[in-house]
Amino acid sequence: LALFRVVPWDSVPATPYITFVDFVPMNYQSFSQWSRPHLMPLTYMRSLRMSKDLGPSFSLDELKPNTKPVADESKKPNALIDGWLIDKIVRYQNPLGCWGGYTTSTVFSLLAMVHFSEHSTRQQNKIKNAKSLGLNILRTLYLNPENGAYTGITCDGTNCDTMLSVTALLETGFQASELKESLEFVT
Repeated sequence: LALFRVVPWDSVPATPYITFVDFVPMNYQSFSQWSRPHLMPLTYMRSLRMSKDLGPSFSLDELKPNTKPVADESKKPNALIDGWLIDKIVRYQNPLGCWGGYTTSTVFSLLAMVHFSEHSTRQQNKIKNAKSLGLNILRTLYLNPENGAYTGITCDGTNCDTMLSVTALLETGFQASELKESLEFVT
């Protein structure tokens, strides 16, 4: 909501960049799997107070907690400091083009990279390739009906859903032999 100026960025908790330094004892690798792909681009967006105006056709006025307009507070990125985080985001892209296997983290990462590339020439080729891969996976999932329905996760959610279901069934007393077809499906 802060990205679209519905609420001010100050209402969004900040994550310091030091969280993503590998040698710091408590860093992003200490958290859950999903935290890295989500937090890195969100941290960039929050730090630079990114703002997107979708125009009057895409108003989110019904979500505004008050009628006071939220000012555009966006900042230009620092090529060195913010570029370091963008480099990390690019490095963590999955081979299929997504970040962490989630649509939201993929969209957040694309937004952060687009913002950075609008203001800096650093890593333009790497960013261009990463954006192309990221947009391609989203296009495949949402705009290409030949590939079937969206499976809930950008890195083939059928495997994830099947593994979760098999685990739940095993925990409720099913025998592995009864789940042979499901286990073969994910291997």
